[in-house]
Amino acid sequence: LVEKLSSSNQKVVEGAETALMSLALFSGIGPSYVGSQAMKRMASKDSRGKLVCARFRLLRDIVNEFGSEAPHGQKLMDFVKTNGLGHKDAEVREAAKELTTAIYLRDGSSVASMLDGLTERQVKE
Repeated sequence: LVEKLSSSNQKVVEGAETALMSLALFSGIGPSYVGSQAMKRMASKDSRGKLVCARFRLLRDIVNEFGSEAPHGQKLMDFVKTNGLGHKDAEVREAAKELTTAIYLRDGSSVASMLDGLTERQVKE
């Protein structure tokens, strides 16, 4: 389902988003599990812009919807640092910043300590 988020067919994308958010709502699965699936390591061919953006936006939605039930900030920030902030695609970097903002709104100033290892330019963005 996570891979379907980058489909060129908008109906498939909407169906995948709905299914993943429904799974996050289901008590037997939950937002933490869905988030961990979205953060699974990607093959280099999957790290193209569209799929990475879709994963960041799904994670942002999970953080906004579920708050503290979503994956922990450190795991999310590790995913952002590895796959987003240094990406060549500006849309991916923007989606990474949106997720970082959602994490900051949820976790507060503790996010600043998670930004270690980033360049000064990346922190400013």
